[in-house]
Amino acid sequence: MIPKRALLAAAGVLGLAMALPSHAPAAFITYNIAGTWTGSIKCSGVRGGVKVKSKRQKITMTISQLDLNVGIAVQNGNATTRYAGLLNPDKKKPEQKGEFAVVACGTNSTAADLTADELGRMQASTKPGKVKATIKGITYYSAAGNAPPEAGSCKWSWKRTDNLDPQLQTDCTTPIMALPAGVRP
Repeated sequence: MIPKRALLAAAGVLGLAMALPSHAPAAFITYNIAGTWTGSIKCSGVRGGVKVKSKRQKITMTISQLDLNVGIAVQNGNATTRYAGLLNPDKKKPEQKGEFAVVACGTNSTAADLTADELGRMQASTKPGKVKATIKGITYYSAAGNAPPEAGSCKWSWKRTDNLDPQLQTDCTTPIMALPAGVRP
């Protein structure tokens, strides 16, 4: 025989579960962007009053995902730039589409210091359980530590090559070394 206390506790838990919204939180129904990606970053900006452009093709990006948080590492030659991001799944197709914000690790609230700052917005399109996926978006950067200072934007375009999570950190709490002046991801 089940004690009355246990029965009442079970009924309370069941009642609480039934009182919660019938839809699952976005953290449980979300597109998956974890894996390894190849693509390009095309930047244009102004350095000392002169327009500058750069294009990096066939570079590698790895992404880890933990609920709505993502950790990103962009490999450019021997340099790696880390980013943290926050997913925002599409309301109608949360398992296939969405957007996410990115911030370069080391970005701070002082634009005129020696640290390069970068923020961006990306759009992702995936197929559940498949490798096929794309990411496109734009970031905005400033690098006051350059001589002369530089500011601009970069267009990102990526295709996923595998969907294995590389187990990256999804935040920027681990200290990183700043890129040398003039070096962009």
